[in-house]
Amino acid sequence: MSARRSFVAIELPPLVVAALLRAGKSIRLAATHWRDDKWVSEHNLHITLKFLGTVEDNVLQALQADLGPALANVAIFPLALERTLAVPHHGHRNMIWATFADPDSQCATLASIVDEVAARHGIERDTRPFVPHVTLVRARKPRRLTDEALASANAEILAHHVSMSVSSATLLASTLTPAGPIYERLHKWTFSPRR
Repeated sequence: MSARRSFVAIELPPLVVAALLRAGKSIRLAATHWRDDKWVSEHNLHITLKFLGTVEDNVLQALQADLGPALANVAIFPLALERTLAVPHHGHRNMIWATFADPDSQCATLASIVDEVAARHGIERDTRPFVPHVTLVRARKPRRLTDEALASANAEILAHHVSMSVSSATLLASTLTPAGPIYERLHKWTFSPRR
């Protein structure tokens, strides 16, 4: 029996990807010591709803089947690109995120549904509050990032007011390689039009 490293995510439209690439470029120009870190490639940018870990194929198939009815009543909802953020918030930083505004908690609710179904299949629940975000870069070792570097990226984001309609969620498998992860789409759930 085989297993796959997998997760459920929101894939991003080209307009959002382009905005994220501009924000990343702004940070690299303002903080040159971050240039050589592990920036996520544009075709791998996504919002993770639930990281499942390495899951046996039979569990993954059952999870996929149960997510269908659980997501059947999810309606299309908006997300707006909000800002860049370095985490953790104090001292040296490990990652830079781009976060999305979720004023009605529709994305958080979606993540909660996925988390609930995954828990029924023995996958550990998430304990931290869900924040819709895209990881732009992972530092090879923790380092400082100036407020000015983030401000330049946030000015880029605010100048364009980029938003998207979330119309689906995707189950992806991830194969780790020296050049970075390779993602394979296993299933896609399409949401219903807004009522």
